[in-house]
Amino acid sequence: MAKQATTSKKASKKSTTRTTNTAKPAEKPVAAARTTSKTVTTVKAEPAKKKPIDFAARFSSTLSPEALVAEVVGTFILVAVALTATSVLAPLYVGLTLVVLVIAIGSISGAHVNPAVTFGLWTARKFPGLALPFYWLAQFLGAIAALVVMAALTGKGLGINFNSFLAFDWGVFAIEVIGTAIFLFGVMAAISRTDLPVVGRALGVGLSLFAALVVSVGFYASLSSSINKNDITSIEKVPRLLRLEGPALNPAVAFGLSEKTDTELQGSANDGNSSAASRLTLGETIVGTLLGAAIGANLYRMLIRKESK
Repeated sequence: MAKQATTSKKASKKSTTRTTNTAKPAEKPVAAARTTSKTVTTVKAEPAKKKPIDFAARFSSTLSPEALVAEVVGTFILVAVALTATSVLAPLYVGLTLVVLVIAIGSISGAHVNPAVTFGLWTARKFPGLALPFYWLAQFLGAIAALVVMAALTGKGLGINFNSFLAFDWGVFAIEVIGTAIFLFGVMAAISRTDLPVVGRALGVGLSLFAALVVSVGFYASLSSSINKNDITSIEKVPRLLRLEGPALNPAVAFGLSEKTDTELQGSANDGNSSAASRLTLGETIVGTLLGAAIGANLYRMLIRKESK
């Protein structure tokens, strides 16, 4: 009996062992590998389309009735000062007058009061071309008004003609070009300094005109002194340079100024009976000042571009 119990115990152990050995190990879960493919689509950015220039808006913002009236009044004042300032300090008086005008009407019209200034700023892309002829018209209206008022006050009539409109002298032409170029170079420098107050920019513009007039007057004096007056045997042989009193640097001012008459060249005062030729000429005071304005304005613009690179 004892042997049978022992045998049964061994059998039970073997069966337990077999049962344990035949048990399958726990299967580990196998994670399915999933491949996620991402598709990247490159979208080319379209170049920004330039907005069309609204010329009508630019035209109306620059060319207002107030701006044209300001140019008429400003040019009237400047021409009146140029007609009455006959002393050695005339360049200073004209320059200071421009300072006052820039402060007074600069915010309204820009205080061009000079067709050459308007043209020079246009060539430098500082002024719309659509408004150019209207500014010129306003400026010449101001010059005509100054001439009419001066004639009414003196009681001598207008006393002006355009017989010398086609007259041309290379010396006068060169002086007008150089003087206006100096002036517009200073104007561009002054208006480009936006960090300056209005008074500072006005002083820059006025002093630029003063400097340009001083240089031009000096050139006039040098050319006049080089003329041999002993070669002048008749009034008809008087060189054109001696008939002029100085530079204009402004077609509107040139319109109001006049040449010396034969009576004045002979040492007598003009009694108003003989009309004097206007200083406004095609080659000297129109082409010369416009060319000088374009040179001066674009020279400064070119220098600023090179400095900014």
